[in-house]
Amino acid sequence: SVICAGVNSTEHFVQMNVSCDTSVQELACSQVTGLTAEDLANILTCSVSNNITYPKEIWKLLFTKAEDILPQALINFSRNATDLEISSVFASDILDVIADVLLEQLSIGAWDNVNFIRSLFTYELRPFLPFASSDLLFCISSKNFSCQTYQMILNEFSDQILLLDMAQKQRVLKDFILPFLTKNSSDPGCVNSANDSVEWLMMNFGPFAGFMTIKQLISLNPNFDPLLVLPDLTARQLAEVLVEDLPYLPHKEYVINTVFDFLLETPWQVPEVLQNVLMLIKNDTSCSFFTPLSSRLFWALSLVPQDLQLQCWDVPARRVWSLVPSFEELIQDLVNGSFTFSLEQYACSQLDGYTGEDLALLMRHILENNIVYTTPVWKLLFIKTLTVLDDTLRIFSSMAGNQSLPISGTAVSNVLDALREVQLELFTHAQWSDAAFISSYFRENLRPYLASVSRDFLSCLMTKNLTCQTFQDIVQELSNESNNMSAINHEPENVLRFLILPFLRMNTEDPDCVSSTNDSVEWLLRNFGNFAELLSLRELVLLNPYFNPVLALYYLTPQQTAELMVMEIPGLPIDYVINGVFDFLTQPSGLSRLPGVLMFLSDFSQKVTIPCTSYELM
Repeated sequence: SVICAGVNSTEHFVQMNVSCDTSVQELACSQVTGLTAEDLANILTCSVSNNITYPKEIWKLLFTKAEDILPQALINFSRNATDLEISSVFASDILDVIADVLLEQLSIGAWDNVNFIRSLFTYELRPFLPFASSDLLFCISSKNFSCQTYQMILNEFSDQILLLDMAQKQRVLKDFILPFLTKNSSDPGCVNSANDSVEWLMMNFGPFAGFMTIKQLISLNPNFDPLLVLPDLTARQLAEVLVEDLPYLPHKEYVINTVFDFLLETPWQVPEVLQNVLMLIKNDTSCSFFTPLSSRLFWALSLVPQDLQLQCWDVPARRVWSLVPSFEELIQDLVNGSFTFSLEQYACSQLDGYTGEDLALLMRHILENNIVYTTPVWKLLFIKTLTVLDDTLRIFSSMAGNQSLPISGTAVSNVLDALREVQLELFTHAQWSDAAFISSYFRENLRPYLASVSRDFLSCLMTKNLTCQTFQDIVQELSNESNNMSAINHEPENVLRFLILPFLRMNTEDPDCVSSTNDSVEWLLRNFGNFAELLSLRELVLLNPYFNPVLALYYLTPQQTAELMVMEIPGLPIDYVINGVFDFLTQPSGLSRLPGVLMFLSDFSQKVTIPCTSYELM
């Protein structure tokens, strides 16, 4: 033949010592009756190790002559292939030749024998599968085998998906998966071989499902319900479910709510999903999509960067609130005090011309009437008005103080949480340790909202670069608003449990902020303010062993004072304590507390043993 013309070959290779120096072409052109499976496996290994390539025709000639030992040779080669760096050209050529010599010769019965095909692909072909050519993949897909055999072969490709580059993954999908599923006549799309949408997707696509569009999946299986497989969809596919008009699904509002309910559990996916939503939105996208989307988008925007937030609102805002009045009409609405538009409508409008006075007036109306809007809605408004936000907050603070506006509750705490995300999260380390800056900001900008401070806001403060001084300044501002806090909602207790105690216990530079104050009174007032009354005296002493409660009697509650009289405090003689307490209680400033102290003292006497000397002193 032309292949063997001029090749130095022998008639028989009987018990020949095959080595890496053996020419594959000479071997192919010889009689190989003595060649063993191990010899042929070694020839393959040598070709890989030495990066030697031969035309497919030579390999085909050799494999045809060694057809009887080829399966075992491939098994032997596969065992050692994990340590080899197989070139894509070599593997693709070998696999094409194997297809000609072995696969094309398989009977219909062999292709339907799942165990046989599993053995063939698992033990003989596995090292070559990541490099399968389009021709080979299409050849395999054209065979008349069952869905079970197809799913088994797909599983072998799926197991090696990490070894496939993007082009190879696309080849498997376009030249194997889709041709088989679209041509299979006994069970089109292999729909009947699965019990539900999850099983159908995994069994028939595996990790290659991510390269399909949702419409393609539904066209293959009209019973496929993407809402049942949301955890298995990519960000692009989730966006398709949100945006596309898909057949066989419930109404759009239900679909959008279902997807966003899922995203609540996987919030890290939100930014990428929204990016894909923006790419998929078209001018003719139905209003049935935009209207329900808008209500869920406010929550989602809290999880994405601010530049993406404004992009996300650009198209939906124009569509959903296309009838939002002009800038002049909105301003007139504020001035007249009619307030006919919702905060969402303001947030989705162009606000470039709004002043601090305009926005303060809007905030006054909403908070005075206790109208609750979610934090993301406020956040969007504040992002759009960032240049006048400080002015707005100072104007509203003055307005709230002068007119004693009764604002509190969730409506207020949502505003404070939005300010935390828009402003406080952008403060630098230096600003958090700047006492003048922090004191001014909390007093002038945040004072009206502090009585409704949330746990999240307090916990956030704990993560900042606070010094004892900036911490104490914040505590003082919160303490000034403590009388307006709701005990029913545990707001004073939250300040203590989520800010004061965690900071004092975790501060390593000045533990419990003891060194930053001059005496016991200053330590108590600066670090606790009005929230000190929520602690027992024992808790205060444990925080600061140098704390002398006798010197701070004026600031103790009757219960704390009674507790002082029955406690043993190291360094404080009992006569000094009891005499000091009664000296204070018999003065005009302490006389009103005497009944309460005696009541708690009677209660303590039922629970603890009071020494006789203490009774005598009392």
